Amino acid sequence: MTYKLTGNKAILIESRPYYDDPTKWTEMPIAQFEYSATSKSWSLYAYNRNDKRMAYAKGPLEYLIKAVDQDPTGIFWG
Repeated sequence: MTYKLTGNKAILIESRPYYDDPTKWTEMPIAQFEYSATSKSWSLYAYNRNDKRMAYAKGPLEYLIKAVDQDPTGIFWG
């Protein structure tokens, strides 16, 4: 797991070797946390198979991190 920080966004990324060629690595975005200074709140986004982000939840950052970790709907970890 790695992450990228850009402005008010943090993207959680899974990095792993390709199945058919372990000498090559791939990165796949898992979740995006975005802070709104205007509303002083965090939003969580999931990514679909085409790497398009989809709104998932809003709330305190700790709650959103826990949502990704527990993944009750299977949207983050399948």
